[in-house]
Amino acid sequence: MANIGNVSASLVSAKNENTAALVNINLDVSLWRTTPPAEFLPVGSALAAWRKTEAEDGELHKTACRLGFMFNELVPETPNLLRCYGTRVSEIMTSPNINPRGTPEDGPFRDFVGADGTCIWAAATSIPASLSAFLLACILARAWDAKKATSIWAELIHERVAHVEAQLNMGKVVNPHTEMAIRQKVSRADLAKWDASARAWLRRADQSMLSHHDQFKLVVRSVKTPFLEPGTTFEKITSGWIQSMKVVEDLLRNIPQEVPDRAVLVAISAWHLYPD
Repeated sequence: MANIGNVSASLVSAKNENTAALVNINLDVSLWRTTPPAEFLPVGSALAAWRKTEAEDGELHKTACRLGFMFNELVPETPNLLRCYGTRVSEIMTSPNINPRGTPEDGPFRDFVGADGTCIWAAATSIPASLSAFLLACILARAWDAKKATSIWAELIHERVAHVEAQLNMGKVVNPHTEMAIRQKVSRADLAKWDASARAWLRRADQSMLSHHDQFKLVVRSVKTPFLEPGTTFEKITSGWIQSMKVVEDLLRNIPQEVPDRAVLVAISAWHLYPD
């Protein structure tokens, strides 16, 4: 009976391993695609065809999905922030001065004329947490140069993967999508491309909101609020990111807020959601 039990247990184990392998194949989180929130729809319509394809099916979409699922359990619910951000980026993308269409006079550069909203559409066609990840990309692009921002992304992913793996090793329950996301590699080249798209977007959005942007910079210079710097890079960056989303969400709900961390001011500037 013991031998039969061992055989049965082996068969069950083999079956579970095969099932897990199939799940790993079928739940490639980078293949996820959904209908964007209504506020973001004008972005897709305003994108050049090749940028829209990249955002929906290319490497940027895969990166947006993987980051979204990887950090999904960390980000707060911020429906007002995402809705207002969608409205703002759509306003910018539909501005002819900021996002002109290419003409025959542009020659071989015709398809490259216009604003780069690829990253935004990639995130909007993923999950809400992917939009939150794009908001973080804007913060990092505002605060650091491309090389440093890419390195920070790499460190954030490394620490997040290590944390989730530690939870799994302790037998704690982890969202299956999060577990799948940490199994799928996000290369440094992927992160550099993600940062470059966010950085290109900031340049155009700053141009569109130039007067507000300059006015807000003057206000920020007069504010003495410091950066809070407790803990590791992961703790500092994610804390500032999450707190910024919460503060802006409450401001949009007309709830007065104190700003204890200067990172919030950087976020407001990077998201172009300037207060009245």
